[in-house]
Amino acid sequence: MKHTWLILLLLPLALRGQDTRMQIDAPIENFRLPIFGEDGNRIWDLRGDKGILKDNGEIDVERMILRTFPPGEPTKPDLTIESPKAYIYPEENRAAGPGYLFLQASDESFAIVGRNWEWVNDERKIIIREEARVTFKQAFGSILE
Repeated sequence: MKHTWLILLLLPLALRGQDTRMQIDAPIENFRLPIFGEDGNRIWDLRGDKGILKDNGEIDVERMILRTFPPGEPTKPDLTIESPKAYIYPEENRAAGPGYLFLQASDESFAIVGRNWEWVNDERKIIIREEARVTFKQAFGSILE
């Protein structure tokens, strides 16, 4: 009984440590993740209604909005990519999704819609495997000449 006061004093501290552990697979509402390059400039940022971090580093995102930034322009996005469900691989600078994707250039010069997609930032490319439709909003000149 002599050390009961010490145990009662330390018990809340011990229990508090258990509450602060990060729980994998717990959803994060209003998920946001900016990614920066080696020069410290933002190269892309990700938003979603909900994000779930997996053990392997993958992030499952619902209602994804991904903006990419050209080198040296961290404040002016060049593309906006939206999808209802996406799998993000931050270490690989890529994302993929089985459903629909909507992509639009920030200058509104083109837009892409399709399903079963993959975005690879390091190669600056988008792969759309099904139902791809591209709309250009620029004049091409005469294609008959």
